[in-house]
Amino acid sequence: SAIITVKTKKESWIKKSIDDLSEITNKIECEWVTGYYLSGNSATYNASASFMYSQPFYIAKKCTLRIFAQGYNTVVNILSKTNAKGGYYKEVQRCIDSSPMWYSVDVDEAGYYTVCSNTSITPIIYVVDSAQSAMNTNSNMLAMFNKLICCGDSLTYGLVYTSASTYRQARVPYNEALQKMTGVPTVRYATAGYTAKDWWNAYNSHLNEDGLYIIFLGTNGGLTDTINTDCVGDDPSQFADTQTGYYGRILRTLEINKKTAVLIKPPSVNAETQGTIQRFADKYGFAAISMPPDLDNSYYHYAPHNINYSNSVHYNDYGYVRIANCIVEAINNLPFRELFLIAPYELT
Repeated sequence: SAIITVKTKKESWIKKSIDDLSEITNKIECEWVTGYYLSGNSATYNASASFMYSQPFYIAKKCTLRIFAQGYNTVVNILSKTNAKGGYYKEVQRCIDSSPMWYSVDVDEAGYYTVCSNTSITPIIYVVDSAQSAMNTNSNMLAMFNKLICCGDSLTYGLVYTSASTYRQARVPYNEALQKMTGVPTVRYATAGYTAKDWWNAYNSHLNEDGLYIIFLGTNGGLTDTINTDCVGDDPSQFADTQTGYYGRILRTLEINKKTAVLIKPPSVNAETQGTIQRFADKYGFAAISMPPDLDNSYYHYAPHNINYSNSVHYNDYGYVRIANCIVEAINNLPFRELFLIAPYELT
């Protein structure tokens, strides 16, 4: 089989994502000009600047611009008038290095706009229809896969506590919500209470399926910062008989099988476990994402029809749908150098 490199995956992802997006959007062309440029740093005008500048385009309703920018310290500005000397601007986040990145910018009002960049590197810009913007831009990153494989414990199973001693499965566990949001089929390999070791013993035969693996483990048993001693060598069967060792077995097996994965840092675990998951992601070349702080809001933890009880670890039906939304948002907004790590391998 061919040797798959990060460069191969990166180039493959660029072509695939641009081709997919071009099917659902209108592309804005930019050209090299000399003249006024609105500085992203100080909001001042530079009459002698040279920059990439688009022809004026009209937006009839609220929409989202998807911008593919690259180049060190590149700034892309959205101008609200056809004349770059006037109007407000909205700055797209700077690229922190030369790696290309995708950005989303919401345009709130109808009118004429232009786009300019402070470098000679042409940004690739698409206008996404407002009614479909969230679905198109978010699900596009996941639509590269024919299946989403959700692996975990009670948080993936969707355990909802109705009181301190009673519980049921969520009406829509997060994997099912993901399928509704993205249109990508999902499967769930999860059992409440499972540690990384339990999961390995029960489900390791499922680590060679086609699709994107979403690993949501670590709440039970935790993980320790012992990767260097617990995950030694290339043979996962020789990894230590610890939670960290078994988490490593899962990821190393995915790596051997040339699968791609996103690792979720459970919001309720300690800093050591979250840090260990990030180090695992760095070790095996997977992406890692965190859940936003708003998931700690009791609104997502109250027992259904019982606001007198709240479970700090598990979610209610709203919470699990919110988890799916957070996963889609987090993957869609990964820095490019992490996002291309989830791109499917293409053997040539």
